[in-house]
Amino acid sequence: MSWDTINAVLPIALIVLGCTVLAVLFARDR
Repeated sequence: MSWDTINAVLPIALIVLGCTVLAVLFARDR
């Protein structure tokens, strides 16, 4: 993998991961 691919995918992966964590925590609170 080149740095261009990593720089393009990494922000998307972080956003998806963050949304997943928030969804799990939100679902667990209810």
